[in-house]
Amino acid sequence: MKAEYTKLLRDFLGQVQYELPRHRYDLALESLVHEYFLPVRTLLPTWALTVPKEAQRWPFYLRLKSGIAEAYAWMAFPPALYPENTHFRVYLLAVPELTYVFNAVNEIFSFHKECIVGTERSNFVSNVAIANSVSPLRALELLCDETIQAMRRVRSILSVKPGMKQDIEPLFHGYILYHLSQTRYRLAELHIPEAREACNLMKGTLFQDHTPSGHIEKRATGNGQAW
Repeated sequence: MKAEYTKLLRDFLGQVQYELPRHRYDLALESLVHEYFLPVRTLLPTWALTVPKEAQRWPFYLRLKSGIAEAYAWMAFPPALYPENTHFRVYLLAVPELTYVFNAVNEIFSFHKECIVGTERSNFVSNVAIANSVSPLRALELLCDETIQAMRRVRSILSVKPGMKQDIEPLFHGYILYHLSQTRYRLAELHIPEAREACNLMKGTLFQDHTPSGHIEKRATGNGQAW
């Protein structure tokens, strides 16, 4: 599966027309909406859920409620650059698609550490696989395809305002660059050139990887068992 995932990831990077961003952005988002999501993170591990195949939207709903992707999406449009009286009706329509992109990209880059190196079977991709009666790798392939389409929809929605479509590109590229550069995703083990280059580019920036050795990232997955 490792070889198949490596090829899938390289294909994904090619389709999003990955390129190194011309600008660097420092964002401080870690503490946002923490209180809103805390009850979900606290309660989910205690639930004993049996998820039927009919619950098609459950994987994304759980993913949405256990992260801060929506906050990222809203903060992509600061009022100083995009006044609400002239731009709100445009970027409001882009927020759901952008939220999906943020969640999906994270899942795409997390698959190696969670499902190939690790043995996690209750994450988003695994839940989607069960809901659609396909293999995790096939679910990931479908996720990559849908992410490409969601990025195109964001561009199309924002194209009605001069500059907004152009402005979203550094955000897309920077978000991908960030994931490529973080050692916790263990992408360097796949010998992907983009991962090595991203790590070098991030040195000396706010997003330089400082993950302690042996750190294990914990996320809400429901009952913590395979569904």
